[in-house]
Amino acid sequence: MENDLYNLALSHYKRGEYEEAFNILFKVSTEQECNASNKEYILLEECKKQISEQYYFLIINHIEHYEYKEAELLREEFLTKYDFDDRITLLAI
Repeated sequence: MENDLYNLALSHYKRGEYEEAFNILFKVSTEQECNASNKEYILLEECKKQISEQYYFLIINHIEHYEYKEAELLREEFLTKYDFDDRITLLAI
């Protein structure tokens, strides 16, 4: 991956824009059909972790407030966009 794109993704990550950073890293690595470097892989995995945590927290918060429709919509959004966290995939709403 070009260093500029990695730096752009890292910049998004540092601002808490995890989905934007993930999308840059994922799109470029997919388009170039290349293996990501170690630092790119680490950042991609960290983005996945942060995205999962945000969705999980929001979904649980909706469930705790008996907002089941909102919780299910967020869960469906996550599964459509990402689907890389079994905690969310298997979450009963």
